[in-house]
Order: sequence, then C-alpha cells, then structure tokens
Amino acid sequence: FFFFFKQKTAYEILSGLVGSEMCIRDRYQRRVHGIILMVRYFLFLLLVVSVFAHKGYDISHYLDDQECLKKDGGEFVIPRCYRSYGAVDPDCKKNLAKAAKAGLNADIYIFPCLKCGKPEKQVTDTLKAIEGESYGIVWVDVEIYKWDPDKEVNRKFISAMVAAIQAAGKKAGIYSSKRSWPAVCGDEWTAMSHLPLWYPHYDKKPNFSDFKPFGGWKTPTMKQYIGNEKICKGNVDVNYLPQFYFLLTFISVSYTHLRAHETREDLVCRLLLEKKKK
Repeated sequence: FFFFFKQKTAYEILSGLVGSEMCIRDRYQRRVHGIILMVRYFLFLLLVVSVFAHKGYDISHYLDDQECLKKDGGEFVIPRCYRSYGAVDPDCKKNLAKAAKAGLNADIYIFPCLKCGKPEKQVTDTLKAIEGESYGIVWVDVEIYKWDPDKEVNRKFISAMVAAIQAAGKKAGIYSSKRSWPAVCGDEWTAMSHLPLWYPHYDKKPNFSDFKPFGGWKTPTMKQYIGNEKICKGNVDVNYLPQFYFLLTFISVSYTHLRAHETREDLVCRLLLEKKKK
C-alpha cells in the first residue's frame, strides 16, 4: 500500500502562521484584559474596606443587656473566656448566649497564664466550657503581664496554644501591640504573622492609619480604638473591623455557597461585587 500526502502550498502555510499569530495575540489581549480587571477588582475592594466598617465590643465581665450594644451600633462582641490567673471565665458562656440572643456575632479571647499549666489544657478547658455556643476566632492575648524573661519560653507557649486552638478546628488570632510583642516575643519573631492581628491604640479613630508594622504583620485585621468605655451599664472596649475582614470572620459559609475552585476569600470578594451591582 502506498500513502500519498498532499504537500501544503506556501499560501496554506502562511495562512496557518497568520492563524497562529492571531491566536497568540488574542490570548495575550485576554491576559492583559484579565490583569486590568483584577487591578480594578482590588481597587474596588480597597475602597470598600475604607468606606464600610463594623463596630464591636470586647468585654471582661458579664453584660446582661447586649440588645443595648446592638442598638448602639455594635455588630459583634468578644468576651473574655480565660482569665490571666489561670481559670476559665464563667461569664463567657453566658455572654455568648446573650450575644446570640441579641443577634450579635462573636469571637472570644483567652488571656494566657504562663505559670498556670500547659497551654493546651488552657485551650481545651476554655473550649469545653463554651460547648454549644457560636463564635468565630479565638484570640490569644499577648500583652506585658507575667511572661518569662526568656522570650524563647514565651514563643513556645504561644505556639503551643495556637496549635491547640487549630487542632480543635478553630481559627486562632493574636491580640498584641507594637510595645507588647517585642517585649514578650521579640520583634524579630514572625512565626505568628500569618494569623489575624488585633491591636490596641486608644486614639478614638476607627481606622488603621496609625498602624506601624511589628512581628512580621504588615496589615492588621482589627483595632481596639477606645478603652474602658461605659456603655449599656457596663465597661467595654470599642473595636473597629473593616468590611472585608468582617465578612471573612463572621460570614456563614457552606460548600453549597462556593463555586468550583472558589476559596472562602473568593466568595467574600464575589459577594462584595454583587452587593455593588445592586
């Protein structure tokens, strides 16, 4: 058997090259268009973050009237759930229940005690005491208070506490400041900088314009900008949380909400864009 192959003419070869060139050009134009859209997308997100913000309160005692906090413009609360002298705060569970009843979102915070036993047990005791309640991030309070002079000891303790929170299926965050973090852990220690950062600065300004990087954090998640404010028959600290982080922290996400290959962050961005269209 003989097979004959038709030789292509110069015109056919040239046409093929032109077609390939057009394909490459179109692909390049689509890529450039995609980059432009992405830039616009992030500029919009920056605008949203700067314009829309949420107010919340952290509390270290039982607050009965949390409906009042909501009427005051609050959208979330962060009760203390572990005390600095090494005991679960019995008011935490009650505060979480009151928050849920008032329609407020909630995180919790742990004030660690270095000399009061293993960090893992402090976490498990805390989480066991609030079983059945709804909350988001478990914040680890790192401020200058009875830590070890050896920063490496403190680092290991904090790392173990964060690992225990994550092992329990919860999201961990760090509460600290540019003054406290270097004193407790050393500014050069950046191992926790992948976690959300909540920092205090009582300048009464609900924005991040005052923030100065430390411990590897370039951008914070939340700011405590008013301290010890008397509101709703209680003393609370007032916090600022931008829109983007509010959605990341408190939005209820199930797999049915996510599109193919879409991450939680992608979902938040999509919801923000859909909100803009409305």
